[in-house]
Amino acid sequence: MMNQIPKHGKSERKKVNVAVPIKYNADTSAIHWLFIKEHSVQDKTAEKPAHRTLFIINVPPYCSEECLRHMLSPCGNVTAVEFHQTPTSRVSLPEQSAFFPTQLPIR
Repeated sequence: MMNQIPKHGKSERKKVNVAVPIKYNADTSAIHWLFIKEHSVQDKTAEKPAHRTLFIINVPPYCSEECLRHMLSPCGNVTAVEFHQTPTSRVSLPEQSAFFPTQLPIR
């Protein structure tokens, strides 16, 4: 995977939108573009702290949590990866099936 994410120190708090080319593996010539920016919402939460949360779109289905962690690791410690269908400040919930109801855990 190609890593071309700019590194910014804490003193350089710039709002940066970045387009990052990724490859599924080194043998392919196909490039897929991820679009990354700081995740900024009105509803602040402890789970998604300001200046430490990214919003990434155009993530391909083959790009897993492990893949994103690997790609972002040169920029610092990745504490969590969450996938959402639409932008939100909420913590992600397990994906629910349209065919099988999600059951609550037995307590």
